Amino acid sequence: MELAGAGCSEHEIMAQLGHVTPQMAALYTKAARRKSLAASGAKKLEAGERTIVLKV
Repeated sequence: MELAGAGCSEHEIMAQLGHVTPQMAALYTKAARRKSLAASGAKKLEAGERTIVLKV
């Protein structure tokens, strides 16, 4: 997940780790995105930011 956390693409991860299918590399990028989104959400919550959700 370190490569994905550093912003590497699925194909870069595949090349570094020898994965044959993008699905395996996608596990790393998905986990890194989730971790990044969780941290971003926590920062917003701490800062007291409010978001209005509009239903279309």
